[in-house]
Amino acid sequence: MVARRRHAGYLIRIHDPKGPVLRDFKGVPSYDSQEKWVLDGEYEPFCAPVPTTVGAVVEGP
Repeated sequence: MVARRRHAGYLIRIHDPKGPVLRDFKGVPSYDSQEKWVLDGEYEPFCAPVPTTVGAVVEGP
């Protein structure tokens, strides 16, 4: 079991490493990577964290 504090509440996940869901998991389907998809980039760290809201769970009505 994993318990985490999340925003104003808690998140609890039950994890059974021998359970049928994990035992029968065959992986996530994906495409083979292709060299033409590779892009050059540069990592520039921020001095302080910058919050970013993505299209996932967002607090509010």
